[in-house]
Amino acid sequence: MDANVTANCVHPGIVRTRLTRDRDGLITDFVFFLTSKLLKSVPQAAATTCCLATSPRLRNVCGKYFSDCNEARTSNPDRAILKLRDYGLLLSCWSLQLPLPMFIKPLTTF
Repeated sequence: MDANVTANCVHPGIVRTRLTRDRDGLITDFVFFLTSKLLKSVPQAAATTCCLATSPRLRNVCGKYFSDCNEARTSNPDRAILKLRDYGLLLSCWSLQLPLPMFIKPLTTF
């Protein structure tokens, strides 16, 4: 079966969202003011994902990392691969995330 599927990693950048819209305070306002010009808009952040999904030149590219519509390197790819193969680290991360769902309030309405 020829599924024609690829898998890549996309970094959208630091995106200007409204996650802090309900936060009041001088420090929050000041930090937002300082950083607002450095953040990407939602369309800018989506550009790399859209490019990767639609570009004919990237049709057969798989297992790569993309940022700003270009293939990018991780800061230390060899170290990252070693961490992925560290079974002890994997188990530690897994055990840390197990209790997290009890802190999330389930949706009661849709």
